[in-house]
Amino acid sequence: MQSLAVESGVLLLPAVAYLAWCELRGTAAFLHGNPRDDLLLVIGGPVTAIPLVLFAAGAQRVPMTLLGVLQYISPTVGLAIGVLVLHEPFGTTRQLAFACIWVALAVFTADGLRRYRRVRVEAPL
Repeated sequence: MQSLAVESGVLLLPAVAYLAWCELRGTAAFLHGNPRDDLLLVIGGPVTAIPLVLFAAGAQRVPMTLLGVLQYISPTVGLAIGVLVLHEPFGTTRQLAFACIWVALAVFTADGLRRYRRVRVEAPL
């Protein structure tokens, strides 16, 4: 919650200045067009903030190593959707970079498992 509040606070003045500038130029969107668009603008904030708050609450309840590994899932799913569903290009350079990232993740995971097993074996009963 604190980081979300700080981020919002830092962006408040520039956002208000931009909105005032748009209003003075006559290019503002809020309350100047379709009510459906106004509704979407209003609910856009909570739709963005609620998942961030829930993620922050959940992140405090899991080990940081697990959280780090889970952070790879979202971009990987996004990549899979982009390549397999939307047929975006996935050239050799991107394939190599993707492979390097996942090889490094596999090494990190293997090391964590090795350390976990060693601690478990050495721990007194």
